Amino acid sequence: MLAFVLVAFAAGAQRIRVNPYGTGVFDDKVEAYSSPTSNFKGKVEGGFQWGSGLEYRLHKNFGVEFLYLRQDTKMPLEYYDEDIESTQQTNFDLALNYLLVGGVVSINPNKTIEPYAGFLAGMTLMRVDEPGENQAKHQRDTRFAWGLRGGVNFWVTKLVAIRLQSQLIVASRAVGGDIYFGSSANTNASTYSSIAQFGLGAGLAFKVGR
Repeated sequence: MLAFVLVAFAAGAQRIRVNPYGTGVFDDKVEAYSSPTSNFKGKVEGGFQWGSGLEYRLHKNFGVEFLYLRQDTKMPLEYYDEDIESTQQTNFDLALNYLLVGGVVSINPNKTIEPYAGFLAGMTLMRVDEPGENQAKHQRDTRFAWGLRGGVNFWVTKLVAIRLQSQLIVASRAVGGDIYFGSSANTNASTYSSIAQFGLGAGLAFKVGR
């Protein structure tokens, strides 16, 4: 029985890949109307996104990957209320944590050059902080996330590859009325704006076991 378990584990290990990532993501504009006379607009700044994935190859051409990605950035927003002719500007600190599951379809698996593409789905755990004296005022939220990606693995050895990848990740309905604007106003908005950021990155892929 023990021998059977060891053989099964060894066979499964050949299908496991560990994939660390580093990605540069671009700015994304966000805006929405919270009422007929008030709105906010701004952007989620780009920056560095890092993380790692654990991939299991169900078939030589197909795998499933579980990913964690993290991005710390800034979100400058401007809120305008026409009724009181008031404009407030705040530069928020934004932390995005993505927990995603993705399918991976590979071409020419186990060859030196291995193109791949796939779809991502999961959730975004986000925290928004107002800097300075109001830093204690913050919002935590969880939103649905999805994405697309494509790239190429260049296998430099049988176990290690250099990975180049492009991606688009969307945090649906991620920014909206629960965000605190300024030191004395709350928007009470009922609308939301999604975050959609495109990124280009590189990483590694490690096959666990042979």
